[in-house]
Amino acid sequence: MKIFMLLPIIIFSLAARAEKSELKVQELSTVRVGDPIRLGALVQGEVTDQEIAQKIYDLVVFPALDSEQIKEVESKDLALALRKSLTFQELQMVSIKIPEKFRIRAQKNFIYPGDIRNQITLQSQNFCPGCEVRFDDLRIPNVKGQEEVLGVKIDTSSVKSAGGFVVSMNVETSKGRGQYWVTGKISTYKNVLVAKKLLKQGERISSDDVEDHLVNVSYVKDGNPSTIELNGKILNRSIQMGQPIFFADLKKEMALRRGQPVRILITTETLEVATQGIAEEAGAVGDTVKVKGVDSQRLFSGTIVENGTVRVQ
Repeated sequence: MKIFMLLPIIIFSLAARAEKSELKVQELSTVRVGDPIRLGALVQGEVTDQEIAQKIYDLVVFPALDSEQIKEVESKDLALALRKSLTFQELQMVSIKIPEKFRIRAQKNFIYPGDIRNQITLQSQNFCPGCEVRFDDLRIPNVKGQEEVLGVKIDTSSVKSAGGFVVSMNVETSKGRGQYWVTGKISTYKNVLVAKKLLKQGERISSDDVEDHLVNVSYVKDGNPSTIELNGKILNRSIQMGQPIFFADLKKEMALRRGQPVRILITTETLEVATQGIAEEAGAVGDTVKVKGVDSQRLFSGTIVENGTVRVQ
């Protein structure tokens, strides 16, 4: 068996600030007889950019095979197809590892697992945008019979962000339609900030105390702060090294107290006017409170934007 070769004409590096996405062409891939051959049926791996990932998956690289057979393909043929079909910017988003030679097997009535995975992934990501979806025990039924499969549709409406799922799969053939069931379990992962060391309750943290890690957030209800959002905040509880930090872990510090003089910013589409007032309620940055203008004695409702300042729109 020959080792994989990294072909210079199809190996592309991401910019230094971006994470590299890598795909690998399988030595043997299966496609359905009569279907144009898409890149998604030939590769394994994940592409971080969802739009590019979908385009790469749907990209037709070879014409259909019209009978059950195994065809051997040389790496240069796929490389040429990629260079013709993808823009320079898109090519910079991924690196693709291709064997010197690989095979494509055409099988009658084959149902692409990748199509099923993609549709379930997209539904799950509606609940967790930007999350990586991983599958466990995905089971796709075999469609038996001699009739030709004309189309496959699945109903993913019951899929949530994580956990087990059962979705219906409707298969249209030359002799009618049949219903099957796809089952499995998914977990969602996301890059979030975790503690680089033990952080103690009551400690004021900074960006130097955290780092970015891919974490399982399948059943997490709270959000994760950005570096800016947690910098300088005080912890409500101790955080072990490697544990993710959530908004609930950050103490809300009072930025305004009842009766305190306050700067009121009254904002319109074209103008911003500053006036003085008195706080009618206490709150932290981001809270909505009532304030009273000193001159007008009018009550306003606004958002605390910083210590002693409330914006009214």
